[in-house]
Amino acid sequence: MRSDPKSTAGRPLDSERALGQVFTPPDIARRMVSRLLADRADRPVKILDPCVGPQTFPQQALDCGLLRSYDSFVAIDVDREMVTKTQAWARSNAVALDCRCCDYLQTPTGGRYDFAILNPPYIRQEWIDQKHQYLSLFRDRYDINIPGTSNLYIYFVVKAVRELKSGGQIACIVYDSWQSTNFGRWFIDFLNSECHSLHFEAVSEQPFLNRLIDATIIYGTKRLVPLAIHERPAGASKPSPLSDVKAFRTVQSLFSTKRGLRLKQADFFLCDAELGSCVGATPFLKKVAKFKGYCVPDDHPEAALLVTEEQDNPAVMNELQRRIEVAIQRPHENISILTWLRERPELWMTHREPPYAPIVFNYYIRKRPRHISNPSRAYSDNFYGLTLPSGVSSLAWLAALNSTATCIEILARARNQGNGLAKIQLFEYRDVHIPDLTECAKEEIIRLHAFGVELVEKPHLAASTIRSIDLLIADIFCDERLAPPQLYNTLSSIDLAARRPKEVGLCPG
Repeated sequence: MRSDPKSTAGRPLDSERALGQVFTPPDIARRMVSRLLADRADRPVKILDPCVGPQTFPQQALDCGLLRSYDSFVAIDVDREMVTKTQAWARSNAVALDCRCCDYLQTPTGGRYDFAILNPPYIRQEWIDQKHQYLSLFRDRYDINIPGTSNLYIYFVVKAVRELKSGGQIACIVYDSWQSTNFGRWFIDFLNSECHSLHFEAVSEQPFLNRLIDATIIYGTKRLVPLAIHERPAGASKPSPLSDVKAFRTVQSLFSTKRGLRLKQADFFLCDAELGSCVGATPFLKKVAKFKGYCVPDDHPEAALLVTEEQDNPAVMNELQRRIEVAIQRPHENISILTWLRERPELWMTHREPPYAPIVFNYYIRKRPRHISNPSRAYSDNFYGLTLPSGVSSLAWLAALNSTATCIEILARARNQGNGLAKIQLFEYRDVHIPDLTECAKEEIIRLHAFGVELVEKPHLAASTIRSIDLLIADIFCDERLAPPQLYNTLSSIDLAARRPKEVGLCPG
């Protein structure tokens, strides 16, 4: 089925979020200004802040005595209110500030800057109104092909770097998801090409008010000549303690992996199993907390009212029509689906064909990562699904995927979401190294299959079963790093490095 056309459903409506404004705390701004300008020359310099907000960085530069009366400070913002506030501040403090209200990304390349300091807007790529225009502009003006999945802050940092003089310096603070995305791989390559003396400073504990995100401060100095592609230093990657264990292979090399179906408004399309059986809804898996074991039970209570191009069930359509009539009476509770109805009246109820997979994995991790046997259900975008190769039973794979070795590999690549929650992106998950059971002898597969059966049928004994799986994998793959207790010590250190609170029962036993 073709992809849904773009809709504004779910888009942030308030001005601050729509503009991606996440203001820098004063202490962090002071730290950035002090490091960037501490060794500045005693001569006029040209400084750029392309998203100045409420004059955060100019004020800290002035307060720290690092802004001189003869400097040229260019301050830009797309928000008229922010520009007005900054201009008023500059007048009251006798600061010569060139403050402009415009879209920085579309401004012509100006004079080269000695310094750039910025906290760029945090707008997801799907909400960038002029994305295609920006992509074309960067190709034509800078000969740069920014990945289309990049969030807006990438464009700001790239343009600011390009406008630095040779030897010019940049300091920027960005949401740390760039380290865990495909566009982030491109971004680190760009930075290494254009800058030397790169320094990345993690800012954890969610520094931005009311935002559950961590951040990274990036410092760098513009190269005299950009490096050619083959000369660029390799990008940063998450540590992988077991990737070089003999006969461990990546998830990507062993399985076909796919993210589940994203519902246009989950609560509108979900229903319980009793109603689902009456109207022919699709048995569905969305909330992993609704069961505790390693297998989706036959009586799992979730179903979804799905209409696809291949399936048009009249009973499902009738129930959806009833729900839309109720939603119209409660517009504030149903903004997303009513937006779809208004903008896409022929497609508001339609989804792509839902995927099925014999093993699924919920990529939001609060306790120990858990792979789940999924005999027959479609699954939501809270899960990655694994289609297995032939020749090895799915329950043997289930055992290996719930081993402590696999747990270590997942946590090593996961990133902190705050409040004890971690997340692993699909491309990171595909790089997880796991025991390759296609290398195992038949009797070893039989034993792993038996442990998979135990996980499914006796989840209350899972800790003991996983210890047995770990011992068998250590025996099969003959690597000292796989032997308990070293394996469990590694798990503890990886979990600590991921900055996730300790959970009872993370290590078996």
